[in-house]
Amino acid sequence: MVLRQATISGVPLQQGVDALVQGMIDVHGINPELHRVLLDEVPGLEDSRSAHDAFLADYQSHYRDFVGAHRGVRAGPSDDVLAQLLSSVVEGVIHNGARKGTLNSPELKRELVKMICSYLNDADR
Repeated sequence: MVLRQATISGVPLQQGVDALVQGMIDVHGINPELHRVLLDEVPGLEDSRSAHDAFLADYQSHYRDFVGAHRGVRAGPSDDVLAQLLSSVVEGVIHNGARKGTLNSPELKRELVKMICSYLNDADR
């Protein structure tokens, strides 16, 4: 999974964030329409709710691990709050880019990486 690779201990923030963003771009670039169906339609089906809920819990856990591996002194918000914010931002930018056909824009990737690095660097101030 993308988040597991980006959370490897000892990896500098910039490198971890770049791996996270590139991995999300790669995963969502394969079949953007499939991701739309998985996100928008499948969770509403009765038989898929528990699997979807389990996926989301696992997904948030990996974001918490990512935040824990890449933040500073922990004087600010909890890892849970930072993980929720970070996952929402990444999901929003990536899914919007997939819908608009801008997912492979080098500028989009560069600015998303810069934004995440800035946020995590300042989270404990």
